[in-house]
Amino acid sequence: MKAGDLEKRLRWFDRGAAAFSQVFPDALAFLGPNASPHYVCPECAEPDASGQNYKVQLFSRTAVQRRELTAEHVPPKAFSGRELLLTCKSCNHRGGFELEAHARKRENPYDVLRGVATKPARVRLMAGRFHFSAELKVEEGMLELQLPPESRNANDPKEWPAYKQEMIRKVGDLPPITIEFSNDAHSFARANAAWLRHAYLALFAVAGYRYIFQPGLGIVRKQIKEPDADHIPTFLAALPGEHPWSQRRILMVREPEWLQSWAVQIGRYVVFLPRPGDTSFYARLAEDGKIANRRQFNCDVFDWPTEPSFGLDSVEP
Repeated sequence: MKAGDLEKRLRWFDRGAAAFSQVFPDALAFLGPNASPHYVCPECAEPDASGQNYKVQLFSRTAVQRRELTAEHVPPKAFSGRELLLTCKSCNHRGGFELEAHARKRENPYDVLRGVATKPARVRLMAGRFHFSAELKVEEGMLELQLPPESRNANDPKEWPAYKQEMIRKVGDLPPITIEFSNDAHSFARANAAWLRHAYLALFAVAGYRYIFQPGLGIVRKQIKEPDADHIPTFLAALPGEHPWSQRRILMVREPEWLQSWAVQIGRYVVFLPRPGDTSFYARLAEDGKIANRRQFNCDVFDWPTEPSFGLDSVEP
């Protein structure tokens, strides 16, 4: 780890540890009056049987040097994100492997079709009984499909000549061609959970522990940890039109009343999270498809954070 990176991460640790001790001054009492500062990963917290208290894992400052606490890119690095805060190694790795990989694969076809992908996409062409592997790219608005050389054994060498004969025999009556992005299979639920996770982490960087341990946020952590379950029916909206990944904002939604919340925009996605103490927010959001039908709302807009403040020197949600 470079000296500059270590210095930055230790600074974030100190700020997070100060925020935790400020919000929960008695939490470290069992360690003794001379206990060193500790940082709590924002994802690891689990409620106890009562649901009122949380079981957390405490990390000392040496966890940064040991890389038990790692710098988290928010949004993901694959979407031009930068390091913003610390999460534990386990949560960071799991978020990348189980969630962010699905978010990236979901966007790959869009990038190819918009002509902004850095390399062609591997696709599967299906035309009636014929199936071919090919590469697809878009240049200057034109769609280009290229079959790989026969030497790569990607296709049955008999298929393409047979299909050309079929085209000659059935001019004007050919079946439609279906294009399948064969290398980009993904879980829709896990891709959505990736955006929920990064919206949650962005708000944690701004508001800290006072916000994430509010009633109503436990269901968010549960949805992130169990992305295939339907704990939150609706939390994500996709904006129409073009929105680069560099377009990132934190929004405080004021109107309509039923939508009062915090919202995090990353590119074309907006993730909605409850305001402190609002335990019925997601039930309202799912009611009658309100989020899908609502096109406008009034809000205050905040710039994207460049460093975590954890609520110490910023307006807290």
